[in-house]
Amino acid sequence: ERGVSPETHSVDPTIDFTLANDADAITIVSAIGFEPIAVWSDLKGLPVAYKVRAVDTYCLPVQRVEPGHAQFIQLPDPVAIPAATPVRFKLCLKGYAGSLGGNESLIRIQVTANTIAWRSRLIYMGTY
Repeated sequence: ERGVSPETHSVDPTIDFTLANDADAITIVSAIGFEPIAVWSDLKGLPVAYKVRAVDTYCLPVQRVEPGHAQFIQLPDPVAIPAATPVRFKLCLKGYAGSLGGNESLIRIQVTANTIAWRSRLIYMGTY
C-alpha cells in the first residue's frame, strides 16, 4: 500500500517550473497560467509521489477545461527577475481533475512577462 488516497492527498496537480531571465535587464512577471492542448481518457495505475520544495506557490482555480482556452491567475505582486537569474514557481491547478472531462491531457505553462505571453513545451498530464 502506498498510503495515497483522495481523502488525504490532493488530486489537483501542482506544476513546479523555473524561468530563466537571459535578458540584460529586469523582467517583470505579471501572470502565470496554463493552456490545455488536448484531453482524453485512458485506464491507468497509481504513480509514486515525491516532494519538491516550493519557492513561490500560486493557486489557480480551474474553470471548465477547454483545449485552446488558456486560464491565468494575475500575480498579486508581480515578480521582478534580475538579469541572468532563474526564479522557480509552483502553480497549483485547483479543481483541475474535476474540470477536465477526461483523465489524460496535454497542457502548456503560460507566463506573461514584460507584457509578452510565453508558452512552454507540451506537458503530459494524467489524472486518477
